[in-house]
Amino acid sequence: MEREAAVNVDVSKSGDIHASRPAGRDSSLELLRIFAMILVVASHLACHAMGNGWKMWELPFSANQAWSIALGRWGNFGVELFIILSSWFMCDRKGIRSRRLLDLAFQTVTTCIVFFFFIRLTHLNMVGKKALLEECLELFCSQNYWFIPAYMVFFALIPFMQLVSCRKGAAFRLVVVWTALTLIFRSYRPWWTPFFGRVGHFAYLYFITAWLKEAEENARANGRKGHFIGCHAGLISLACYALLVFEACWSRYRISSGLGAFALPFRISEWLTLLFEFSLFYLFKKFRLKESRPINALAGTVFGVYLLHENFLWMSWENHEQYSILWDQLLRAGAWYESPLFPAYYVCATLIVFAACAAVEFVLAWLRRLVLSRCPWLDTLCARIDAWYAGDEG
Repeated sequence: MEREAAVNVDVSKSGDIHASRPAGRDSSLELLRIFAMILVVASHLACHAMGNGWKMWELPFSANQAWSIALGRWGNFGVELFIILSSWFMCDRKGIRSRRLLDLAFQTVTTCIVFFFFIRLTHLNMVGKKALLEECLELFCSQNYWFIPAYMVFFALIPFMQLVSCRKGAAFRLVVVWTALTLIFRSYRPWWTPFFGRVGHFAYLYFITAWLKEAEENARANGRKGHFIGCHAGLISLACYALLVFEACWSRYRISSGLGAFALPFRISEWLTLLFEFSLFYLFKKFRLKESRPINALAGTVFGVYLLHENFLWMSWENHEQYSILWDQLLRAGAWYESPLFPAYYVCATLIVFAACAAVEFVLAWLRRLVLSRCPWLDTLCARIDAWYAGDEG
């Protein structure tokens, strides 16, 4: 999508994880949004199945554990792809649309309420009213739905980051300084809480995105196809994936053999992950799909898929042992772990959960639109907030 088009997009073309209108968006990047959420769902199978969290990856090394690593270690990776998508569309604009934050908060709370009654009526988990209150308050804390408050803070900071990224060469200089500070202070940061660490990392991804977007535009202005990552996105993605899977599998094998964990020197895996994320972004961007309403519509459900499948009311504490009602009780992940068909199960279970949650989200999205359509004053209020926030009060 060209720069001019990106400047004039509406809310449905912003690149946010929360998008509900199917028309007018780049279907290549919407396909990446779907793929990113599938990665998140797959990671939660490995994280939550078999009780006590992450147990699947803590078992003795086996072929099926290697499959769970290859297919399910990409949860944070998928989350960061959403941040890159948002940053791509926002880095050369001015201001934000506060209505997106309002819609996100409304969607989170209403989905939590609907899911609470679903859990109670199906007797899958006998939770009380206190759990409903805790579920709704999750919007404002960073424990279970950690992505939501982190994303909201990041989104609110975008206008200030835009002041920097709109200056030629500023994003690149800031990325260099930020990278140096990360290397220097990585081992000493007692003030660096997980929540603000995530917001800071999101900001880091924003400036890398702004730098790469500027570099791509400069390359095209000089008659080149693009920068190195964009031109070799497929090869870079494949190489990074292979190295990261090897590093994780080799580490688990060494631990199972009593040799201790293996890690690439100088935390190279973290930098490989960054390179993998951006190369995969450019790989999907190069698809240049024609506008597809089914793809765009499905991409509009991804935030609902996240809220539904990762809802903490799926977790039960029977006999003081945490296990997942979704992955253990309903889909029996533990029973499939010893099967030679486990890789096929892993893929099918992930896609089934994604599809089921997307179908539910279509219905919930229609109901939310019905409710919000009766509140036209919200658009006026949010427009005034946006104008004040961007310094355009007149």
